Amino acid sequence: MSAKKVSTSQLRSFSDLARFLPRSRERKKVHVSTLHRWRARGHGGVRLDCVKTPSGWCTSLEAVQDFFKQLTAAACPGRGTVKVNEQQDARRQERIEQQLETFGF
Repeated sequence: MSAKKVSTSQLRSFSDLARFLPRSRERKKVHVSTLHRWRARGHGGVRLDCVKTPSGWCTSLEAVQDFFKQLTAAACPGRGTVKVNEQQDARRQERIEQQLETFGF
């Protein structure tokens, strides 16, 4: 497990992130244990980058986004790596930060 992609200035607990992540097809919230499973065993050969703190496991939104990008790239091997327009990426990041502020982060 590598913590190189986890920004320590933007750490979020698993319980906080579980409330923020998109719901499943069945409209169920992502459970905290799902994040622990992504950390420990991974999904599709990709593991979520996290850091262990005295209060528990934490990660950042950037690490979660990278995890999802890697999953997408693994699911679409014929298409190469996922390329995101830098302007679109910046706008998406701004929207995420605004949503976090709305939730009090």
